[in-house]
Amino acid sequence: MWKILIIDDDFQVLEGMKKAIPWESIDAELVGEASDGAEGLDMVRQTQPDIVITDIYMPVMNGLEMIEKLRETNFPGELIILSGYADFQYARQALRLQVSDYLSKPVTIEELGAVLAKVIKELETKELKKIEQEEVKRRLMMYEPFVQQEWLKSVITGTFNETIAAESIQLYEQSYWLQRNHLVMGIELMSTVRTVNLSLIDWNLFRFALANIIREVLAEDWPESDFIELHSHHAAIMFHIERSSVIDDVMRRIQLIGERITDCVLTYLRLTIRLGLGQMKQSWQEISDSTEEAFLDLLQMDHHPAACTRTSLYGSIREGTCYSSY
Repeated sequence: MWKILIIDDDFQVLEGMKKAIPWESIDAELVGEASDGAEGLDMVRQTQPDIVITDIYMPVMNGLEMIEKLRETNFPGELIILSGYADFQYARQALRLQVSDYLSKPVTIEELGAVLAKVIKELETKELKKIEQEEVKRRLMMYEPFVQQEWLKSVITGTFNETIAAESIQLYEQSYWLQRNHLVMGIELMSTVRTVNLSLIDWNLFRFALANIIREVLAEDWPESDFIELHSHHAAIMFHIERSSVIDDVMRRIQLIGERITDCVLTYLRLTIRLGLGQMKQSWQEISDSTEEAFLDLLQMDHHPAACTRTSLYGSIREGTCYSSY
């Protein structure tokens, strides 16, 4: 129901307006009345009307001054002036203030009804547009995680458009990408008799659980990182690294994170993964090079199985966690 506020210092006009407006047929209600502009401002704040019908000449504050103050506060409703003075200067000022209509007294019931019908149609159009915008926003928010995942995938695989990717970094407020080094860990989920016999539904459940485990570990151990699913058996982690960090400390932490992920996946899902590391890059545009190095690292393990049990630069790798030396 549309809310209408009437402002006029003439009591007879107020009463006549209340009787003349076809409230039921336009689905409207009177939410208040005032006798001057200052009182009208207070009533607008209290009642939040959709339509304000106001006179111009009133004590304390005239109608045009009141409308100017409403516009300063971005009042979203429609404004109709009903004045006993058909003065061009006032009409021009009303036009500048984006008043919906300017009527001269006396006004007929038909004229008033037609103006209100037109204004309500404008309100309905604005309301529909607002609903559509909110729906678009809701859908964008719903799809945003998928859009961001696709964007991250394009960065990690090197298929990005550089201009779009640079804009996306600002859009997603990931400007820290510009002040960090970056390193990619490649992840391969090993096929076993157990995984081969899984149904598609069960396989997707395992992938979902695997992603959750990895994200939980990263949230605790390295928040400035991104997990990206690539293919059915492959995924990757982007580590964003402070440029002032000591490289040996960084690599040791990443190794421990890899071991923790591997242990958790084995413990909770009874699945085996192996991990490869790329080299650290100074620019986000080079992240795909680190990805390629990480998966080449994994590929070398196929030709050198002993890599799964050999010692890295930082000590013994636990059984089941496969790195090559870096």
